[in-house]
Amino acid sequence: MAPSLRQVGRTVGGGPDVSGDSGEGEVATGRWRTSKGRIEVDAGTGFKPHAQYSCDGARVMFTLTNGDKQVWVRD
Repeated sequence: MAPSLRQVGRTVGGGPDVSGDSGEGEVATGRWRTSKGRIEVDAGTGFKPHAQYSCDGARVMFTLTNGDKQVWVRD
């Protein structure tokens, strides 16, 4: 059985006369697995590629399918 995932998000913004905060909320849930340097995610419609990844000590760099890059650091 694949491990489960839960992604949470929050949107905030504003200007001189207005501001807004969505509060924290659930963005996505599902299952994930890794294979040959990539993460695949199943949000209910079967596993699909999500990102390539590489590890360097406590750092992990993800290259998402749209080309965006994210660096995560493990505490």
